[in-house]
Amino acid sequence: MTVIEQIERDKKRPIMMFSLSAVMVAMSIMSIVVGLQVQATLNIVFGVIGIAFFAGMLIVFGKDFMTNTPYLRVTDEDFSYDKKTFSWHEVREVKIADFGKGKVILVNLHNPQSYWDSLSKIHRKMAEMNAQNGGHVQINLTKSTNVDPQQVLAQMQQAHRQATGIKLQQEGTKRRIRASFK
Repeated sequence: MTVIEQIERDKKRPIMMFSLSAVMVAMSIMSIVVGLQVQATLNIVFGVIGIAFFAGMLIVFGKDFMTNTPYLRVTDEDFSYDKKTFSWHEVREVKIADFGKGKVILVNLHNPQSYWDSLSKIHRKMAEMNAQNGGHVQINLTKSTNVDPQQVLAQMQQAHRQATGIKLQQEGTKRRIRASFK
């Protein structure tokens, strides 16, 4: 299995949010300490709520910061996006989105239902809304400043063609896609 393209996760945002959450946990602890000294119940309640909320954020962003899995990994057999792996034989089409700034790659699947069944209820609704926008899986590259979406798209399309054996035939101005499986 040869790695064709690998885009690492941007660690800048999780580090910033992790440190902000740590500061807010410290402020919540200070609120509890001040509340205990002054005997103000409201300070104690807000401090406990703040600790619970910001400690949860601390855990979420800590996990995101510590993860080593790449954001997008394209190989000759499959591609992984946001901890989900798709075989090239599951993919029907890879194209670029025509909305926004053109930094979203759309991947259409042969059987999106099996992918949607693996998602939680909220993520399933989001995936179904994405499908209405033209793609079953939307690979968002807007936050990746050093990545050329056109180059990633070309590499993904080439890997898809090589893995599935799809050949493009041109007849005049019409393009016809014919699948020839190995």
